[in-house]
Amino acid sequence: MKKFLFYYCLIIALFISISGILSSQNTSQLLLQLVFLPVTIYFCYAALVQFIDKKASLFPSSSTNITAIIITTVFFLLLFLKKSSAKISSVPSPKPTMLSYVVLKKEYLNDRINIRKEASSTSEIIGTMDKEKQYQFISKSGLWFKISLNTEKPGFVNDKFVEIKQ
Repeated sequence: MKKFLFYYCLIIALFISISGILSSQNTSQLLLQLVFLPVTIYFCYAALVQFIDKKASLFPSSSTNITAIIITTVFFLLLFLKKSSAKISSVPSPKPTMLSYVVLKKEYLNDRINIRKEASSTSEIIGTMDKEKQYQFISKSGLWFKISLNTEKPGFVNDKFVEIKQ
């Protein structure tokens, strides 16, 4: 049971140290891994001494098998860590955007301002702006604001008559 516990601790210490070092994203995380490093060094040193000195071996009859198991386990752990660290990437979190609205300028509140089908003063008129309504801003192209109407189609209004509010 002591032998099993020793090798279990060796594998866990190796796993913690290697995964911590490989997954560190900055210097402070790397320095934190120094806490586990002495434990890992102790177990690796003890295992090497036992395998080199045949008298002190934990498993005299099957030391080759245990060595192969440990090397294989470490190999697969490293392989897993490389694959999992490749999957982990820094994805910036989407920042919430405040919607902008287009409203009539104060000096044009009593005027009839046309909403057009295209960004042109000769384009077809598809409606007029309501002085009390806010229209969702989509984009700006030259002197024209593209706005969202209640319909599926957007409309265009000249920037001379409107302003953007958030």
